[in-house]
Amino acid sequence: MLKKLFSFGKKEAKAAPVPPTPSVPKWSEPTIPFLDYYALHFHEMELDAAERAVREHYLVQGEAGTPGALLAKQGAWVTAYFPEKTVRGLGFNRQASFIAREQGTWVIGYRIYQGEGLDVHYFRSNEHVEQLAFSTEGIEFEPTDPELFAALGDGSLVLPRSATQHPLDFHFALLAAIGIADAALSWEEALARHEAAALGDSRLLLFA
Repeated sequence: MLKKLFSFGKKEAKAAPVPPTPSVPKWSEPTIPFLDYYALHFHEMELDAAERAVREHYLVQGEAGTPGALLAKQGAWVTAYFPEKTVRGLGFNRQASFIAREQGTWVIGYRIYQGEGLDVHYFRSNEHVEQLAFSTEGIEFEPTDPELFAALGDGSLVLPRSATQHPLDFHFALLAAIGIADAALSWEEALARHEAAALGDSRLLLFA
């Protein structure tokens, strides 16, 4: 009994530690540069209407005369590119939902943080259709049903995402599938394209 209570006698040999299993990436490395991207896409809106909406909801806290957004119309979509200073602490997704409701149209908004993750929201009028949320810890939400976007284009070739496709590549592939061009442009890249007259019908918006 004493031997049992106080562990007298020969100690049991400890098992050899099991070496850790090398971590296997869930997906391949992104083919698109993992930079900062802050953008909105408006469906079937004219540039003037998009400018009014962006000025009302986003150009509210910057230094007068400095660039706050860049609009570009290509096909059925108007894209708004933003520098980080414009969207910081603004309630980015909430403002996007307001515009979708006011205009009765699709609005896709996202913030992508260099090398860290992305947060994408898909709005249609007063409906929050879907979300794509990804961080270094994994994917929390992602769209899988191509029928959700059937009115915009054929998403069946990219939805659902393949297991090896990086979420960043998937995000931009889905945008391309529904007719959104030049989405993968950082603020600096979009501005350079605009200044070179290589971004379609575009206009730079300054803070008032």
